[in-house]
Parts: sequence; C-alpha cells; structure tokens
Amino acid sequence: MFRITAIAVAVTASLGLAGQAVAKPVAYSGKTSGGNPISFERSGNSVKRVSAYIPATCVSAWPGYPPRSGDELFAPPGRLALGREVSKTALQDAALHHSEVTKNYRFAARKGARGAISGRLHVNYSFQTLGYTTSYVLIGYVCRGDATFKARPVRR
Repeated sequence: MFRITAIAVAVTASLGLAGQAVAKPVAYSGKTSGGNPISFERSGNSVKRVSAYIPATCVSAWPGYPPRSGDELFAPPGRLALGREVSKTALQDAALHHSEVTKNYRFAARKGARGAISGRLHVNYSFQTLGYTTSYVLIGYVCRGDATFKARPVRR
C-alpha cells in the first residue's frame, strides 16, 4: 500500500512540474520592406507585442481632396499564430488622422532557417473629417498599409 501511494505521489509531482515548464519568450528584431524596424516576442508557435511602422496611404472618396501618406503604426492586440494568416481588430490612434479609428490587421508569418521569421503585414481603416468647399462637408478617407518583414532573435 505504501509503495502504490509513493508512486502516485511521484507521478503527480512530475506531472505538476511538467505543466509549469513553459518556454520563455524570445525577443525578435528586424526590418520591414519600408526600412522601418520591427520587434516582437515569440513564445512557441505564436508571437505577441508586435510593433512596427509600415508605409500607408489614405485616399479621399470626395474629389478635390488630396491623399494622405506616411508611416502607420502596426500594433495588433494579443497573440498571433505563426504559419497561418491571422486577422485582428482594435480601436487605436491613427498616425494619419487625429483621433481613434478601428484598425483591421492581417498578420502572416512563418519560421525560417536558424530561427528567422518572415512574413506580411497589412492594416486598413477609414475615417471622416470636415472639409470645406462652398459649405462644410464630411470627407471620407480609406487608408491602407502593407509591408513584408524579416526578423531574427535578439542576441543578448
């Protein structure tokens, strides 16, 4: 009886310790196709805390209003799986507008040789702003940004 109890305790303890063995996040750093830095943390087959600026353009749906262009912050919320395309939505500040907008993110990345990760980034959103012709009108803008990236583990 004592022997069975001791074995059961040993098995239970080893299962408890195995459940606690979680991979530490590894910091990655690299460049986007626009030449801007990208950083994120990888843990297993997912990444989190993705942060990069990607080239974006906003075009007006109203004739006579110029397009806007610049670098837009790419920072989707939560974890993003590697090996497939992931879509996320978040209410965040926009670099090409002066208030919060609902950003639609797409992230697709895969593992490469020697721990490298490469992939595609996409963000889009729309907003309205006041314009003036002969009277005040609401001007709608549609914005889109795309980039590719390559990143490697940060050596510390």
